[in-house]
Amino acid sequence: NYSIRISAINAFGEGPYSGVDFTTASLSPVSGVILTTEGPSSVRICWDAYFIPVSSYTVCVKRAQSGSCDQQASVFPPDLCYLITGLTDPGDYFITIFAETVDFGSSSGSDSVITVHGTTPTPTPTPTPTPTPTPTPTPTPTPTHTPTQKPTPKNTPQRKRTRERSWRGR
Repeated sequence: NYSIRISAINAFGEGPYSGVDFTTASLSPVSGVILTTEGPSSVRICWDAYFIPVSSYTVCVKRAQSGSCDQQASVFPPDLCYLITGLTDPGDYFITIFAETVDFGSSSGSDSVITVHGTTPTPTPTPTPTPTPTPTPTPTPTPTHTPTQKPTPKNTPQRKRTRERSWRGR
């Protein structure tokens, strides 16, 4: 929540303050996060491109759910993956990705958890929204073209000849 107060000053002195209070909206977290084990102490984390222009992504790895990052890295577009190494101690690792937007600051963090059993990390699936399936359109049958015979005096229908005769007779 922010407040801004403005006052004009001129030769007659200072004018009254005008004030505005406003709250900035938080940006949504990065989505489509996928964790893949890459080795005995490494995990690759990938995500979807953010929906507005981004100057960088920040990947933060912590041993505790709160507190500062034990590992932190910046990833610059168009890259959307980062290899996290050094996951040697058994236990949970909390990974958060932030999008640093060009015009609006940092996004909310996307949270993922890795549990290291012995020396092998096991990604814990991050729930992602299930997209609504797009219905597949049913193909419209293509009409087949059957060639028609051009009327000739031999194959002209009798009805048409009759109509022509009655028309000429009027």
